[in-house]
Amino acid sequence: MRTINTFALILALFFALSSCRQEPDTSVNPNNEISDPVQPEISFLEIDLTDLLEEDRMPEVIQVDVQFDHYFKSAKTYQAYRLNDLLTPYLDQLAADPGAATVTFYCTDGYEPTLNLGKLMEGQGYLAFQDADLAGSDKYWPDSVSAKFRPFYLVWENVAYEDRALPWPYGLYKIRIDKTNTVYDDIYPADKPLALAGFQHFKDYCIKCHSINKIGGNVGPDLNYPKNITDYWTEENIWAYAKDPQSFRYNARMKAIDPLTRAEFEEIVVYLQYMKAQKPLADLNL
Repeated sequence: MRTINTFALILALFFALSSCRQEPDTSVNPNNEISDPVQPEISFLEIDLTDLLEEDRMPEVIQVDVQFDHYFKSAKTYQAYRLNDLLTPYLDQLAADPGAATVTFYCTDGYEPTLNLGKLMEGQGYLAFQDADLAGSDKYWPDSVSAKFRPFYLVWENVAYEDRALPWPYGLYKIRIDKTNTVYDDIYPADKPLALAGFQHFKDYCIKCHSINKIGGNVGPDLNYPKNITDYWTEENIWAYAKDPQSFRYNARMKAIDPLTRAEFEEIVVYLQYMKAQKPLADLNL
């Protein structure tokens, strides 16, 4: 009798443990059908354009006529891919609100412009890969720009030269889409309202090429880390350089920031001075 009771106890313990096993997280719909396990929410996506090209996963090739090319300063025609066609499958996967999402473009020279996703989708951009004048040849770009334009040059069909709201990056190789506008959270002056205007101007005019605490482009130097630019340049020299880089350095890569006003510049200085105390805590790998 004792043996039977012991066996029954072991059997009961086995069934109790079996019922406690971790099962996949599933949900049941109104028809009592079990759905797939819940997947974690995606906050961003990165699109490697060179991989897509090598794997023959680019959209249909089209010919696009650009009214006024911002680099060549003339009308141009290109062989290209429509940017919206390329992005749509990724946007469906990300399920992002275009008004809240941010797109970052990565270029081979370190240029990293950003753009609101909604503005991008309205703008009708194209990833140009060949000057149409060279179609049928073994060349994609004129020799003078071939090295820096490949793999892609982002162009816009009907944008006036005076309109600087949309970027025209060349050497474009990767696109990142962030579901929420958190790209610059770590350098946002949340506790300093007086620096907010300068931060916005810095984003508009500077961050495509310059970084703050390593966040931003790297065409030019970081303007806060390890030393803030206001520690070693006077305000007047920074202003003069922004308006005429060639007067300071022969063959300076930087172009004059013509639209920048003195009032906007002074607000940028307020932001830069605020950032002096906002540096990475422990990073010796400069």
